[in-house]
Amino acid sequence: MSRSRVCIVTDEMYPVTAGGIGRVLHNLVRQSIDRAGDVEFHLLVPESIAASAPQIELYFDRKVRVHLCAPRAAREVASDEHGLYPPPAAFRDSPWHAESVEYMRRLKALEADGLGFDVIEFPDFRGWAFATLQEKRLGLAFARATIAVRLHSSYGIIMHFEPPTMEVESI
Repeated sequence: MSRSRVCIVTDEMYPVTAGGIGRVLHNLVRQSIDRAGDVEFHLLVPESIAASAPQIELYFDRKVRVHLCAPRAAREVASDEHGLYPPPAAFRDSPWHAESVEYMRRLKALEADGLGFDVIEFPDFRGWAFATLQEKRLGLAFARATIAVRLHSSYGIIMHFEPPTMEVESI
C-alpha cells in the first residue's frame, strides 16, 4: 500500500505562530505521525512565516516537508503551459484573490516536479482554495487530488468572540 500525500496550505502552525487553526493542524499532523506511517505530510506556507522551513521540519522530527510560497512583485506577470497569470496588483477586489493564485501556482509547480498530492487542504478563511479549485475544475491540474477546505466555524459564532476587522473583504 502506498503512502498518501497530504499538503496543508496554511500560515498558522503551532508552535511557530498563534491561531486556533494552527493548533488544530499541529494536533492533526502530530497525532497522524504518531499513529500511522502511511501519510506523508507537506506544508505549503508563505515565505513570510515566522520560522524557517528547516525549523518547522525539525519540530516535527523531519516527518513533515515544508514548501515556501514566495509572493510575486505587484506588477509581475507569470505564465505556465496553460497561459498567463495576471500580476498581483491586477486583483483589485482582494489581495486574498492574488494570494490564492500564488498558492495554486506553487502547487502546480510542485506537481510538475513530480510531487503530486492525494489531498490538498486549505483554511476557509481568505478563500485561498479558489484558484486551485478553478484549475482542478478546468482540468488543468490536480487531477488526482482531493481539494479540502477546513472550516473554522460560522462567521456569526466567530464574530461573537472576535470583533470584525475593518477590511474590504469583511463587508
